[in-house]
Amino acid sequence: IQIVHCHKGRARTLALLAGLFEKIPVLILNRGVSFPLDPWNRLGYTTGRVTAVVAVSQSIKRGLVAAGVPMEKIEVIYSGTDTDRFHPGVDGGRVRSELGLQPDHFLVTQIGVRSWRGNDDVLDAMARVAQAAPPARLLIVGAPPARIVSLGEKARERGIGDVTRVLGHREDIPEILAASNVTVDASYAGLGLTGSLRESLAVETPVIGTNLEGIPELVLDGETGLLVPPRNPEALAQAILRVIENPTRAKAMARAGRKRVEVLFSTRLKVEKTEALYTRLLAQRA
Repeated sequence: IQIVHCHKGRARTLALLAGLFEKIPVLILNRGVSFPLDPWNRLGYTTGRVTAVVAVSQSIKRGLVAAGVPMEKIEVIYSGTDTDRFHPGVDGGRVRSELGLQPDHFLVTQIGVRSWRGNDDVLDAMARVAQAAPPARLLIVGAPPARIVSLGEKARERGIGDVTRVLGHREDIPEILAASNVTVDASYAGLGLTGSLRESLAVETPVIGTNLEGIPELVLDGETGLLVPPRNPEALAQAILRVIENPTRAKAMARAGRKRVEVLFSTRLKVEKTEALYTRLLAQRA
């Protein structure tokens, strides 16, 4: 084995332990979240036994440098999107039929359920949107069974239970995004580059994200989507209403977003840059 590339925390720990017994010529760690490093994790990234760290965004690289990881050790390689699977020709008609949507219904979608993903903020925003735009509907995807129940209860408490659907794990994410009129991510902690926003732009569905970490590297406010402050349901609601009120402008931003994904955030480019990194690091060890 010439290269070990660890993408998750458990893999990092196991690789560092294995390295005590067997020399690993090139050890690479990935960093895809922006949570602060505790002393143990910081040691894992700064130790000389780690050859390089791949950060999925420039913002995460800055955070690693601030935590004491040498800048020259960090390579930024953006997370990749399969632009062949996620493309503007994906048909969302089946999903809209499954959800019982009429042509005039405006579907707001959030993919991912975690405490820091701002699901409650999306519900609060939707309560405002529903009053101003009655055809609006909300879809939250990826909830474990217990959260399906709790999010449904929260929607009813806000008076939007009849316009909200919460689904569990789904494999048809391209079709869900194509069926949507806008994809939102209200994350307020720990994020790197939210995959659902990349994938949504790849199918040319408009996006709204929070102005945090790597999101502004993908979503250029007013050009490839809209950005809002985190933990601000009112701002999120106003952004959703802007998309509802000006669908032509929103679609133009989504098309520009597709081009940005093709240029900077495709799986093809990620693979090319990763292979180039492997080649360079092996040559340096030769």
